[in-house]
Amino acid sequence: MPTVKRNPRLEERIERFGQTVDLPLFEQAQTAGSRKDYPKWLCTGTSVKADVWDKIKNSEKLNSDAWIILETMILHGGHLTDNEIEKYTGMRINIITGRRNDLIEAGLVTGFPDITKKGKSGRPNKIWHVNFKNLYNRIHGA
Repeated sequence: MPTVKRNPRLEERIERFGQTVDLPLFEQAQTAGSRKDYPKWLCTGTSVKADVWDKIKNSEKLNSDAWIILETMILHGGHLTDNEIEKYTGMRINIITGRRNDLIEAGLVTGFPDITKKGKSGRPNKIWHVNFKNLYNRIHGA
């Protein structure tokens, strides 16, 4: 009868994250941030509509990095973690967290504590969401 080598590290990961951990079929990065989730009044599919973008920028006075983060979030479905924003923009995480907090204070981004996603280190990361309702109201003056 053949002997089976045990992999304690894999067993520990399965115990922590479930039987489907590390299977490509269940890779979370493929589901969050899908491009089809953006509103049609806001986006063309590859960029934010210029007239809408001008109205957004005129309604809020934010740092240029905050606008880059907001646009990145919009173009990737409206919901990303800080690590995903870092990956897409190339900005450092300490800049991202500060500018994201500015967006939260402006009411353009929200986060829900119970909605997380496994990060690259295996720890849960909070998913931040663009508040499309507030964004729409700011653009259309409601």
